[in-house]
Amino acid sequence: DARRQLDFFDASLGRAGGLAVLDYAGVPLPGPQELHTTTRLVHSYGLAQIAGRPDHAGIIDRGMSDLWTRHRDSQHGGYVWSVDSEGVADG
Repeated sequence: DARRQLDFFDASLGRAGGLAVLDYAGVPLPGPQELHTTTRLVHSYGLAQIAGRPDHAGIIDRGMSDLWTRHRDSQHGGYVWSVDSEGVADG
C-alpha cells in the first residue's frame, strides 16, 4: 500500500516545478504550494528512501529546495504558509 501511494504522489511534482496538491485522480490542483504539503511529502519520501524505495520523481530534492528558497522567510525568520508562482501567497 505504501508503494502504491508513493507511486500516486509522484505526480505531486508539478509541471511548474513546485509540489502540488493532487485531486483523487492524481491530477495537480491549481493554487498555492502550502508548507504542510511540502514538509509532508519530503518527510514521507525520506522515510520511503530509507526503506529502500528510490525517489523516482525527485520529491525530496525539490521539496528541500522549496523549503529553503521559497517557503523560508529570510527577512523575518521562520517560514511562510504558502507560495505561488509570484512569491508569497500567504505569509
